[in-house]
Amino acid sequence: MHQLRLVVSSILVAMNMKSSYTCINCKITFEGGKTRLFCTTCISIKQYCQCNCGEEITRSPFHNTKYKMGHNTRMLSSEEQRRRNSKRENIYYHTSESKAKISAKLKGKTSPRKGAKLSEETKEKLRQANLGKVGMVGSSNPMYGKKHSEAAKRKMKETNASKAREFTCIRCNEIKTCFNTGILRQICNECLNQKNLCKCGCGSYVIASYNNSQMISGHNIVHMQQHSKGERSLKPYLEPLGYIHSEDKNLRISNGYKTRYPDYYNPKTKQIVEYFGTYWHRDRELPKNKKHKTPQEVIDWYFKQGWDCIVVWEDEVQQFIDSLTPIKVGD
Repeated sequence: MHQLRLVVSSILVAMNMKSSYTCINCKITFEGGKTRLFCTTCISIKQYCQCNCGEEITRSPFHNTKYKMGHNTRMLSSEEQRRRNSKRENIYYHTSESKAKISAKLKGKTSPRKGAKLSEETKEKLRQANLGKVGMVGSSNPMYGKKHSEAAKRKMKETNASKAREFTCIRCNEIKTCFNTGILRQICNECLNQKNLCKCGCGSYVIASYNNSQMISGHNIVHMQQHSKGERSLKPYLEPLGYIHSEDKNLRISNGYKTRYPDYYNPKTKQIVEYFGTYWHRDRELPKNKKHKTPQEVIDWYFKQGWDCIVVWEDEVQQFIDSLTPIKVGD
């Protein structure tokens, strides 16, 4: 049996030696593997991507590559791309029937690795395999302890100069230059280093960013609040007592899970006045089976945060104004 295998292998080697191929570029026949498409001379010829991007293609003797990876879709119409994408979705995504079959097959079974632990020998093998693979930090960086030569610096400067783009800073209104290839910047480095307070009035500083961030994430909901006429009608009576309206300066009170912005607040006496309209704060259901908080729930929530709250309904505004003297605390 062993001798038969040797005879068959020798015959195959002889056939392969006698096989020939014709280069599809120069049309010349050469001896060698019959699966080759290009000869050694034609492989060395530079070939560029046919999508007109100007990038060079790495040729293979066995494949007639015409595009760089991913560039062939640029030559397709939008309809052709949609057709290809839908075809891929049908191939690579499970149908509802196949999902049901897989679920029924795996039902009741647990992973063979559940509860298992790696042995000390396996841990040592993994440690040895990952030894030295710490990324580009410290001595693992190929440029560690080295400096760029003047020629390399000049080449990098020329490369960056070709990527230079001008933009107008929206804060200082001066024309600046940036070298990034992504989204065009809006703020220059000088304005980026300046501290900017959050526009919601919380007193915190906004984290610097290349875009025009004016408020901390989540604080912009304050500026979406609408102040009704009934709420503003309390301002002439509450301001002399030391209350601040949220329209002038917001106060953000949070317990880590829930955040509220009171309508009126007195920082000295730790008192809050919330105005409830009879339409918006009526007992009605909200999306996801939620309901408006009752006045007592709002009062209890503020009390837990160290504030005394008074809820004023729309139809009780005049009664509240007449009773302002008793709550004048701290004067």
